[in-house]
Amino acid sequence: VESGSGGNTALHAAAAEGDTAAVRRLLEAKECDVGAENEDEETAAELAAEGGHAAALAALLEAHEDWLEDDEVRRFARLTLKGGHAKAMEVLIRAAELEELPLKRLALEEGDAECLATALVLTGGGIERVELGFNSIGAAGAKAVMEAMNKHASVTELGLASNHLGDEGIRQLSDAIFAIGLGMVRRLDLSSNACGGEGAFALASALSAARDVAEAEEGYDFPLKVLDF
Repeated sequence: VESGSGGNTALHAAAAEGDTAAVRRLLEAKECDVGAENEDEETAAELAAEGGHAAALAALLEAHEDWLEDDEVRRFARLTLKGGHAKAMEVLIRAAELEELPLKRLALEEGDAECLATALVLTGGGIERVELGFNSIGAAGAKAVMEAMNKHASVTELGLASNHLGDEGIRQLSDAIFAIGLGMVRRLDLSSNACGGEGAFALASALSAARDVAEAEEGYDFPLKVLDF
């Protein structure tokens, strides 16, 4: 059922406007194909994600579980993060029930990483591996994600390879580790980030302090693997 130009159905229109009641009504009545694409090859769920309409997105994801496969999750994640929609990203994480968040090579930048960090804090736990390699999240983005590890305490592996961090990014990451520790992170990939002596020294100092605190407070050995710069 088309409701306007561009091949948009009534479901597209409701999703784009964030009209959750209309989305649910159309889904229940089965008046529209939930997977239908408009002329720009966008589904209603993509429009909801792009607009940050979290409740509408949740309803659409529930109606089409194929969208919760890895490749689709990556596509929706990029739309929500690029739009700065942390609540919609939280919806995606919860709906997909992910153990790994596969965000490698999505052209994510600093603000996108900060949005992800907020979503991880909102979610509170469940994900074990966050892969952000080969993006451009920069110093502030890396620091924000590291700080989120203290709230999303289930993450044990964090991939930040090739994110153009340099000494400044590694230093800010180290500041976050000094301030709040590593959470449950035990594998940290910082390879290919052009880190020099200053960054390496800051990181080594932060990791040593985090290890001492963990061993003193938790009473267990602190195994940690940091991949080379």
